Amino acid sequence: MARNSLILLTVSALLPLLAAPAVAANGVGEAVAVNSSASAGHRALATGGDVYLGDQLVTDANGEAQIKFSDSTRMVVGNNSSLVIDGALVPGRAQNGLAIRTLGGAFRFISGDAEAGEIKIDAPLATIAAQDASFDLFVTPGTTKVLVHSGTVKMCSKKDKADCDTIATPCGFLRTDGTRVQTTALVSDEGSPEEFPYSARPDKGLNQDFRVGGIPCFTGGLSHAALDGALPVAVPGVGLLVIIGAAAFASQSDGSADITTTTNTNQ
Repeated sequence: MARNSLILLTVSALLPLLAAPAVAANGVGEAVAVNSSASAGHRALATGGDVYLGDQLVTDANGEAQIKFSDSTRMVVGNNSSLVIDGALVPGRAQNGLAIRTLGGAFRFISGDAEAGEIKIDAPLATIAAQDASFDLFVTPGTTKVLVHSGTVKMCSKKDKADCDTIATPCGFLRTDGTRVQTTALVSDEGSPEEFPYSARPDKGLNQDFRVGGIPCFTGGLSHAALDGALPVAVPGVGLLVIIGAAAFASQSDGSADITTTTNTNQ
């Protein structure tokens, strides 16, 4: 009787291990679009390919991957970038949200559907948590920078876990160089177009689901904060024209934008 019980216990303990490959075989996300060279683990990543827990995604100087997860959370891996998928929402498992370890590069994250959990990011100098948010991220060994488009994003220093800051302002900016977490309302004061390519060049040819819309954060040094209270004017054939003193920002229907100059006769 004791021997039969031991056999039953052993088989029962193995069942979760036997079932695990079946879950993992479905992947946790799909590469919606891949430009140039991108790899996932030891395999080349192509459009339509699956990504899995534990995958390290790597792109070259011209590479880019747009990934959509099962809960509709979206992620863009930019040029010369690398990250590891440590956790993602998998049917039948208790994982709550997306867990990413960034090794370096430029990224975009957009929260998924109503049931999607937090986006949690482990960067070399900081941890980042966001829910119902869209934001861009730039990471090097010596700096971590976040550009918020919508929602609320929190950054905490790894050096001092009590050193945290939260921002919920469109085009709000969080950064740390390992000493302390700082915020600013003008991303152009602390960030560069090279660090945030998807904001500097609005949505940079991304698929529709990976765009954040709205007024870009890099508009000749202007930000959402600088545009608050500006006068929007509908111009036939142009779209929305925002008047700010002598500067005009034209938002096209295709999401592109241009800075032009105009004369405000009321001043």
